[in-house]
Amino acid sequence: MTVHDLSHLVCPEFQTRSNSATLSNGLTGAIRRNASFLSDSESTKRDMVELLGVPARQIQVVHLACDRTRFQPVSDLQVIQRLREKYRLPEQPFVLTLCRLEPRKNLTAVVRACQQVFQTSPDLPFHLVIAGGDGWGNQASELTKLTSDRVHLTGAVDDADLAALYSSASVFTCMSFYEGFCLPILEAMSCGCPVVHSDTSAMPEIAGGAGLAASPYDVNQIARHIESVLRDPTLTHRLQAGGLARANQFSWARAADETMRMYDCLLQSKSLRGDCNVDQTTRSHVAA
Repeated sequence: MTVHDLSHLVCPEFQTRSNSATLSNGLTGAIRRNASFLSDSESTKRDMVELLGVPARQIQVVHLACDRTRFQPVSDLQVIQRLREKYRLPEQPFVLTLCRLEPRKNLTAVVRACQQVFQTSPDLPFHLVIAGGDGWGNQASELTKLTSDRVHLTGAVDDADLAALYSSASVFTCMSFYEGFCLPILEAMSCGCPVVHSDTSAMPEIAGGAGLAASPYDVNQIARHIESVLRDPTLTHRLQAGGLARANQFSWARAADETMRMYDCLLQSKSLRGDCNVDQTTRSHVAA
């Protein structure tokens, strides 16, 4: 069984009761059958050991990746201009966050952090762009109340436009309370966009020191990181270079190979008790 995250246990307040019950029942049944597991991150693996009591030897971490043929820096000015017109993006620099609009994503903290910088640093002519479709919790309605002439909601963004959107942003933020992996961090880094992310769950593991980490509960710290990137070209360049290098360490080919080897090992084993441990050396450099 592949386990992407344990959000229904770590932060059940961000799940419906029916969804939590479905996830718990499925995991309980798999554990009773002594199943072997794949997890997207070391963070999720730790959660499984601590919260579910699954022996570590029965869990194999296989990191995800982003498609580097799609997610790479976009510098074509005509493409960027068409993107701005399509989604009514500001001509000035902007901070970007991209996710489903739901409480677990902690979007109100990002809005408040940017509003704080708007007030304390009026010389910084930047905007906040919140991209993504509405999710659980009616968050879009709440966020609409916080919008202004410098806070914009684009709605859902077409997949074909994502690389240009990341490339156009001055800063990408992901301040979720919890993530089992967080692909947008990798996507933003692959497009050369500096990242400010939460210091919780899998996000530091995925960013690997190539972004700026902040507590999702500390609006002041989030604001300081955003302002630092907007003001400091040297920091921006360092984060861009580090992010590109970090994103290149993740590979879908490696993820597929590790997953197939795990299944092959299980098929050949007489006991499905998690005795298979795929050789970690091929991905040790992307572990947390």
